[in-house]
Amino acid sequence: MIQQIEQANNNIKHNTWTPLCEIMKIHGSDKSTIHNYTKVYNELFLPIKSSATDILEIGIGTNNAAVLSNMGADGKPGASLRGWRDFFDTAHIWGCDVDRGCLFKEEGIDTFFLDQLQDNLNDYLPADKQFDVIIDDGLHDHATNFFTLRKLFHRVKPGGIYIIEDLLRGQQLTCLFENWNPAIMPEMEIGTYTWEYLDLPGTYKPDNVLFVIRKNL
Repeated sequence: MIQQIEQANNNIKHNTWTPLCEIMKIHGSDKSTIHNYTKVYNELFLPIKSSATDILEIGIGTNNAAVLSNMGADGKPGASLRGWRDFFDTAHIWGCDVDRGCLFKEEGIDTFFLDQLQDNLNDYLPADKQFDVIIDDGLHDHATNFFTLRKLFHRVKPGGIYIIEDLLRGQQLTCLFENWNPAIMPEMEIGTYTWEYLDLPGTYKPDNVLFVIRKNL
């Protein structure tokens, strides 16, 4: 299955420093430094830069060492949320995290508690809210990633994008795609989405892989 979509990697421009790279660097987000996601995101999100109304990112970037998938002592909670606010012209930015200590509210940004290991994920989200983009940068575990995708994909607007970040190359990536079977995704109607993985070069990080799911119009 991985071989079937490898060609997609060659069609994505990921060798150019972009305006979004600069924005995220200014705010201290690793999306443009340790990772190079912003080289892809700039192109991916440019068509909706002025029309998007709501962006959700799971994982605010806690630096609490007691929390799983934390950013470490040098992490800057909320960095990417502030970057999205600066990049999108009019979108409201939503962020959520299991660490209540990093929740905050600023102009254009609201954050809330969410535990990806709980079944009632939708109860945490703003009622009836749909999103142009959902990015899962929370608990980096493929089983949890799939669970969250199943529960929240209906919250993506038609034509919107759902992204899972920080997938590991090698065994975890192979395992992920062996388990990516539409038959086990009852909340996701077959034929309503397309997907691809992007294994990005240019970084020493082994978890520099994106899983991108586009919801059909």
